[in-house]
Amino acid sequence: LNNARSFNGSSDIINAGTGATLNTYGNFTAEAWFYTASTGTATTIVSKGTTSDWLYWLGKDASNFLTCKIYQAASGAGYLQATSTITISDSKWHHSACTLSGTDLNLYLDGSLVATSNTTTGTRDVSTAGGLYIGSFFNAGNTVLWNGYIDEVRISSIARSPEEIKANALRRPYSVYTSEVLDLSGAGTFVSAWNDLTWTELGVTTGDGETLKDSTSLLSQWNFNETSGTALDSSAGSCGATCDGTLTGFASTSSQD
Repeated sequence: LNNARSFNGSSDIINAGTGATLNTYGNFTAEAWFYTASTGTATTIVSKGTTSDWLYWLGKDASNFLTCKIYQAASGAGYLQATSTITISDSKWHHSACTLSGTDLNLYLDGSLVATSNTTTGTRDVSTAGGLYIGSFFNAGNTVLWNGYIDEVRISSIARSPEEIKANALRRPYSVYTSEVLDLSGAGTFVSAWNDLTWTELGVTTGDGETLKDSTSLLSQWNFNETSGTALDSSAGSCGATCDGTLTGFASTSSQD
């Protein structure tokens, strides 16, 4: 993927701030592209919360499986959890997505549903004002840090549909439509007027996959297109510059691809 951010697994953290816009206490979707060869330890793609009051976590568990967890109020204990059974530490790019609708938690890998859960424990956290972190587990020291690459992280305040997740995982879904031939040269044919043609395009090419077909309820999207400096722009979504991220711990702020 273009301009993905490299994380070293020991110090690299991106903090996107504590903006209230990102406090997804209802339905939500977290998406990201990732690449890793790290094995045997849990590592974080994106998380939201503080060291003692956690909202959600998307990452790789110690068994090298993609996992999404929603937390209980002010306890750090799990409220809902979905875990795949597919090893993702394979030095390949993958698309991940976690959606929550009510108490239905769905986990997607490369556009396919790989795990679900609707068995809750305790009461869900709906109050934390902690920060959103990319590559870090709630900034909880140098543990559970991502080792590999991350790109195009998105947070939405709705549970995106399986069709949307699949389209996002394809990056550039498009098709070619060939219309029927209009023969205007046949015997007795006479065209005296021609009305403007209109049509609706769905699923057309969107550059490098950074433009959503439908950005409804998109809170923030980080495309990692910066080539220097310690700022990460919130490239789309209602949060705007409030959700710009800050790079800390990076030996090089141009460590892309």
